[in-house]
Amino acid sequence: MDASDIKRIFLPLHPLLYRIALRITGNREDAEDLVQETYLRLWKQRDRLDTVGNAQAYAITTLRHVCFSALKSRPPDEMIRRFDPASDNNIRSDDDEMAERREESEMIVSIIDSLPSPRHEIVRMRDLEELPFDEIAEKTGLTQTNVRVTLFRARKQIKEIFKRLTNDR
Repeated sequence: MDASDIKRIFLPLHPLLYRIALRITGNREDAEDLVQETYLRLWKQRDRLDTVGNAQAYAITTLRHVCFSALKSRPPDEMIRRFDPASDNNIRSDDDEMAERREESEMIVSIIDSLPSPRHEIVRMRDLEELPFDEIAEKTGLTQTNVRVTLFRARKQIKEIFKRLTNDR
């Protein structure tokens, strides 16, 4: 695939990729950097892109890998700060949709913090720090199966509490 094909196929995906990166990172500058890193990876893989069936899905998957790699390289404190409602790094916008998302994020963080131990620790390790199940099991002293079951139950509980709180509004 040559440069003109890449421009024609992948550049129109920029707004979509940016929105996804912004949702993952919560930071405009990081989102833009990660989209650029995605385009760089796609360029480096240009010889193999001819065989890709769905360019959009491939670009999104590449972006997600880039984002999660970047988030993994950050210290856990920084990742938690990014999702902390009191943090200055949160997206600031007068747009109602962004305000609603920020409010929902604050609610989810407080729900996670209110979970009993070890549920809240497991959710933070898996969903914020993105630790593998074996490492979480080692840190908590639980089996991997117990970690998975606890995570499932914690996520279910978060959804139920969130749904109840948002229906009460």
